[in-house]
Amino acid sequence: MVIARNPNAKTARIVSVKTTTNRWSILTDNWLDDLEVIEGRAKNTINLYRYVLDRYFMPYLNAAEVDDLSAVDPRTMTKWQMAMMEAGIGAGTRGTYLAAVKSFYSWLEREGEVETNPVKGVKAPKAPEPDRHIIQAPGDTQPCDYTGCNQTHRFEDLVSGCAVFDYMEQRERAILYMLMYTGVRIDELASMRLEETDLTGRQAWVRLSKSGKPRPVRFDKRTARELDRYINGQRRRHANPAKGPLFVTISGNPINTNTMRANMKKLGEYVGLPDLHPHSFRHSSATFYANMGMPMADMMELFGWSRNSTMPLKYIRHGAQRRALDSFDKYLP
Repeated sequence: MVIARNPNAKTARIVSVKTTTNRWSILTDNWLDDLEVIEGRAKNTINLYRYVLDRYFMPYLNAAEVDDLSAVDPRTMTKWQMAMMEAGIGAGTRGTYLAAVKSFYSWLEREGEVETNPVKGVKAPKAPEPDRHIIQAPGDTQPCDYTGCNQTHRFEDLVSGCAVFDYMEQRERAILYMLMYTGVRIDELASMRLEETDLTGRQAWVRLSKSGKPRPVRFDKRTARELDRYINGQRRRHANPAKGPLFVTISGNPINTNTMRANMKKLGEYVGLPDLHPHSFRHSSATFYANMGMPMADMMELFGWSRNSTMPLKYIRHGAQRRALDSFDKYLP
């Protein structure tokens, strides 16, 4: 049940979440509307949070016969985590699902729907550090010694491997350069437009970002050359030469993220990296710029991280440690 407060009433009205689906729907809709409109959360985040509550959290409460949202406590959350773990859901995913529920309860508390937030102090499960492939950019001689960085590969080798795509080699080469030197996410790259890509100024626009806010990204001269070959070569033969999606299929349709991931897997298998993933390039790009000494504020803008994100610190601190060690060697070789 949920405590629905009426400021003009002397007592709170108790409403059962289990038996009044409409009330649950109203609460979740209002919460997600606030996240999108007031907090500016991305549409993908909104959809994920709704999925978590409708698919995992509420069904668990009903199965466990927890009829009162205010009756949820840390022990309830622990049992929920255990149930997901037994269902084969990994620690990282469980942590994401827990974050959704925490956000929901924080909103319920602010709105007076529950007196206290029963999940505020619940800790997220510790996920093992994933193995990461580091793609080493030309000119970057710094090794990656982050936890989880188990292999380093030359970017040039992956670019050469694009020959496996035969007729579409120009497009795949351009995609690799954009991923490596702009640090964009795969869905951001798929949403880029030709008319918003300036080869002379070496700049493109990200319109579909995780934060929901558009941002410009800059690329280097090598990337500009690869884009020019693709745009005035293979792309011109299959799509409008003046406007439309930047990356297209042979039929001229926008390339989707599933195709990009499938092509990345194909490339990985061809060069001997069967678990190569598009996000490997984003991680590698952040590592590269941190090693080069890029300030935290600049990295946050370039990679589209939110103001409260801790991601840039992971790379900045590592870069600072590396520079400190190099500085030490200068004074005491």
